[in-house]
Amino acid sequence: MKCVICKNESTIVFKHVPALVCSNCGEKYVEDDVAKDVLKSTQEIFL
Repeated sequence: MKCVICKNESTIVFKHVPALVCSNCGEKYVEDDVAKDVLKSTQEIFL
């Protein structure tokens, strides 16, 4: 990903993020509150 703040290329890995997984195709989805928590954590890293 390219950081929207400093414009540098960065990779952040979050492990053990709870997700809903489709039993048919394996596609993963995170619920809104989980996505907000991940976004908040990302912003804290870059700010």
